Amino acid sequence: MVQLVAYVSNGIEHSGPQDPNGPPQHGLSWDLFTRFRKKLALNTNLEEDRDYIVTPSWGGGLLSKMESDIRQFMESTPRPDVIVTADARAIRILRRMGFPNDELPAVVAAQVHDPVDLLANNVRYPGKNFTGVLIPYHGMTWTRFQLLYEMVPTPKRFGILRYIGQSPAFQAEAQREVQEAAWAAQGLGLELLDMTVDEVTDTPQADSGNRAPAAGPSPAESIQVGLQPVIGGPSERPQHVDGIVVLMNAVFELNMKTLLDLLAGPDGLKTPTIFSDKEFVSRGGLMSYGLDRFELPELAAQLTAQILMGTKAQDIRLVTPGRRELAINEDEAARVGIEQIPPQLWTRATVLY
Repeated sequence: MVQLVAYVSNGIEHSGPQDPNGPPQHGLSWDLFTRFRKKLALNTNLEEDRDYIVTPSWGGGLLSKMESDIRQFMESTPRPDVIVTADARAIRILRRMGFPNDELPAVVAAQVHDPVDLLANNVRYPGKNFTGVLIPYHGMTWTRFQLLYEMVPTPKRFGILRYIGQSPAFQAEAQREVQEAAWAAQGLGLELLDMTVDEVTDTPQADSGNRAPAAGPSPAESIQVGLQPVIGGPSERPQHVDGIVVLMNAVFELNMKTLLDLLAGPDGLKTPTIFSDKEFVSRGGLMSYGLDRFELPELAAQLTAQILMGTKAQDIRLVTPGRRELAINEDEAARVGIEQIPPQLWTRATVLY
């Protein structure tokens, strides 16, 4: 009997616009999916297309599209034997729909603070027909502050840029990271400027019904308003900061070019900035510190393989990624006025651009 694996992706292609209804032809989302398929094949004695089929869906970066894709999976015949997602928003969609349940196991490899709070009973015994990758966020923000502090000569004031969602669960998660930023600033003797990006519009696609587009600011407008304290505005003089720590959120990832353009446009900032993902650095950001993104689909594939081989999802312990990456962009360092990258950061860097 052929088993079906549903792979739910946000489908974002960072290098350019794409059809939200079709797969990305190249780029990050496609690379992650390809890594998942290869690792899945290596971890089973099953053969793809003969013993199992992996069917992806591409959300185009839109919550509405991802939800319609998941519903289509749930209503299809035959239904999937396991659903895999690498996007935190898909977890909340599944939870609203009552999944995972006794009929459909789920494997989650998403960048969330604490998937135990979202789906699992506990780390050791997930329960609820669910397993996944536990992302250890605690300490990450503190480390980013420390790294940026070492990069910038005699810093006195850092800013944080963060996204404010409407979901109470999301706000609770984000508040933990904000508290960690405050502790880091206090420990390093820094003043802290808090910059927030408000809720952005997720415009429904044509295939999700005849609903009118949601009213609200575009991502570009919201991010620009969020950065206004340091880039200034018609009636607001810019405030000085010695560095900016961007707290990770999917809105920033999905609007990477907009954020980088505002930070380094014709009249942009010359402020050292650290991100959570090396993708920002490869496209012009100064530095990043975070998990190796490609380890997540590899771990998800290992868990999925166990399910395909007959192990129940609730009996598979949550796993934790171990690889960390520090990426530095030499050209951007020169642009923002850093004459020499500190030797200890050179030694620690895993990726240089």
